[in-house]
Amino acid sequence: MASNVEVSASLEPVGARARSAPNEATRQYQANGAAILAVCSGAYGAQILQRDQLSHRISAVAPPVPSASTATVQANSDPYDPFFIPLPILFETPVSPQPGSALLQLPDEILTLIMQQVKIPYFQVCFALTCKAMGRIASMKNLLSPWRGYRDKDGLFRLLERKHYIPQQLRLCRACFLFLPRDRGHWTRILAEPEFDNKYANWCDILNWFDPKSYSQHRCPRCCIRVYTSYMSEECYETDTGDKGVSNGKRICPELVRRMNKP
Repeated sequence: MASNVEVSASLEPVGARARSAPNEATRQYQANGAAILAVCSGAYGAQILQRDQLSHRISAVAPPVPSASTATVQANSDPYDPFFIPLPILFETPVSPQPGSALLQLPDEILTLIMQQVKIPYFQVCFALTCKAMGRIASMKNLLSPWRGYRDKDGLFRLLERKHYIPQQLRLCRACFLFLPRDRGHWTRILAEPEFDNKYANWCDILNWFDPKSYSQHRCPRCCIRVYTSYMSEECYETDTGDKGVSNGKRICPELVRRMNKP
């Protein structure tokens, strides 16, 4: 345990025991907090303890922040592996005080229990996105409930759309499950690509993507030309991804399952 303050010799070192009991070091760290504050004097001592606690929490509950030397490797890794909010945003930038929120005045231990009681995964994700304080709580290992694939992804997107958190110029494609622009300017170059020069292209479906009053089209132009299947229910998705979709002649976006399986 790293600390800039020399603590009384009566405090037993915990390094050796931590190797045999991983959680014991954390318990000892919390128990020694009052003693460290007693040794430290004034605001400077409290500032040291606060900084040390933050460093200890990051190493204990979150994966390490990638260094500059690993930027290239991280760029090629699966973007769904890490926590969905970048850790530098959560832990390396200040948190603005929220005196108007009675909830955020509660200690982290109580906020953690509240997050666990939410239970529904996509509700927990929305809760974590409300502020940086809840994002830090949600980043703790094994805190969020297991992700349930289509059910939670669909619920999350519907909730974000219903509450108007998604800009109106974006539309959800239910074949690739990405929010994509409706603006024709974005698609002009894409529609000029060779794959759209196809006599079997259904241009009625493709152009309906740009109509804000059309609710019959749920596929982006690229998924239309590739004849990817759109999904509006968990039952249809589960049936098709269980190898039955391929046998029935349906085409599924290659990235769809990967996107469904993580927040």
